[in-house]
Amino acid sequence: MSNRRLQDDDDDFSAPLGSAQRAASNLSSLADLTIELDTAGFPMIVLPGLQFSIHWLPVTKIQIEYFLSAVYDAKYNEEWYNEILSKGTPRISPRAIRVNSYIDLFVTGILPAEAQRYSRWCGQGFDLPTEDEWLNAYKVLERIAAVPAAIDHICQTTGIRERTDRLLRMLEKTLTNDAGRDRKVVDQMVMRHGVYEYVYESDQRDTFAGIGQAKDTINPPRKGANRFTDRNRAEGARNKQYGFRLIKRRDDF
Repeated sequence: MSNRRLQDDDDDFSAPLGSAQRAASNLSSLADLTIELDTAGFPMIVLPGLQFSIHWLPVTKIQIEYFLSAVYDAKYNEEWYNEILSKGTPRISPRAIRVNSYIDLFVTGILPAEAQRYSRWCGQGFDLPTEDEWLNAYKVLERIAAVPAAIDHICQTTGIRERTDRLLRMLEKTLTNDAGRDRKVVDQMVMRHGVYEYVYESDQRDTFAGIGQAKDTINPPRKGANRFTDRNRAEGARNKQYGFRLIKRRDDF
């Protein structure tokens, strides 16, 4: 698959939408979306016409901390978490986030195999998306205008924890203040101006790429910084720019 560029004001997806994407792109607002929670109590949205639900945000450090408190695994302990924090973004309280620091909410410096381990803890059907799955969701969601009040809708979901509620509300407030363009749902979900997100390069699910667009505070401007798909990172090296979000494939619901 060729590299695709993400442009701030005019995202160019010239390929025609498939039938599933056309069905989902008829959504008029986030109020039409079904919300579910993952194992850590963080929201995922179900897009009609697509065969998966997807995390509202890249996986946060709060989710990783719930994971660490629940698993009995010699590798995943405080020492491992400290290494993640030293190689990735620092830990931050939701109350402390600002325009130049909201990226610190998300876990970075993680390896693909570790993201897969987290997905297995979440349960059956959870996984990293393929590149095509991520792009299909993006193409749908970039067509829906951002609705800040939708966070209230999400936070009314039964089972949302107080920490999650606070994070979602503080992040939305910060992102709204940072808005310098016509905001879309992809901006609310930090699918752009966030971190590179690990995806499988193909349906074989045996190689990885980074997708999305890293915010300039984590990825200083450089040649190729807006490349939509980044294949120039070693999968065995921790990188501050790389995080992930999960999907849950509907076949496994």
